[in-house]
Order: sequence, then C-alpha cells, then structure tokens
Amino acid sequence: MMETRPVGGGRWLRTIGIGVPTLAAAALSFAVSYAAVTQRQAPTKALVLWPSSEAKAGLAAQLLTQPDRDGSYARAWRLAQAALQRDPMSVRAVSTLAFLAAEKGNAVQAARLLAYSERLSRRDLPTQLALIETKVQANDVVGALVHYDRALRTSKRPRRSWSPYW
Repeated sequence: MMETRPVGGGRWLRTIGIGVPTLAAAALSFAVSYAAVTQRQAPTKALVLWPSSEAKAGLAAQLLTQPDRDGSYARAWRLAQAALQRDPMSVRAVSTLAFLAAEKGNAVQAARLLAYSERLSRRDLPTQLALIETKVQANDVVGALVHYDRALRTSKRPRRSWSPYW
C-alpha cells in the first residue's frame, strides 16, 4: 500500500523559511542604505534607522551650529565622542570636538584636535577655516595662506563667497 502525503504541505513551510529571512535581509539592507545616503543631509533620520558613526558626527556638527539650549553642546560632545569611538578616523567628529573644546575655552585641546583633524584629512573645510583663523590670530601670514589655499582646493563653496571672480 502506498503512503499518501498532502500535496504542497512542505512547500509552504519551505517558502516561509526562505521568505522571512529574505524579507529581514531586505529590510536591513534598506535601513543601512537609507542611512548611508541621508547621514550627511539629515543625520537625525539616518540615526533612527542605523546608528552609524558618520550620522552621529553629522548630528553633533549640526547641534554645534545652533545656540546651546538645554544642553545641546553636551549632547553634541557625547555624539562626537561616540562617533569617534566607533570610527577613530571620523574627521567630522574630531573637528566637532575641536570646536566644542574651543567653545569651552580649552584652547590647547582645541588646537590638538584641529591638528589631528588635519592629519586625518586636509579636505575638511571646517578644519581648514578654523586653522586659517588660528594662523591669522597668531600673525602667521604664510600659515594662513597655506590653509586658505587648502580650503580653496577643498570645496567650491568658499570660492564663491571669498572672491567675486570664481
């Protein structure tokens, strides 16, 4: 006598077993991709989906541009440190920490962090602008011109505002 099996019973189980992990992988892929795309322009949205170090550094830099209300600078400090712990090469996090140290009045720490930020990347415009300012305050014209040159080579944004001919 032949044994009968229900037709398609194993197929549903196999389909669910393959489909659920596939959907989970697709959702994870979407979250990571969306966070990677939006972390510069909208770091708050990126942090909701995926807590990357670049999004944390971006939000810290964004908080720095606002007045220090209800401890936003302290939150920016924590976010920048968390970003730096996750990615020690995060130039944005280092430059944000440098600006926060300068805001607190710690010029030595700010100078050290700015130097580290420039060692990581000479293409970071906020770092170059801060270094121009420090060189001008020290009456170091040659040093200011070096950083001015780097800032102009870094981005087209300062060209438009610094010179009407570009």
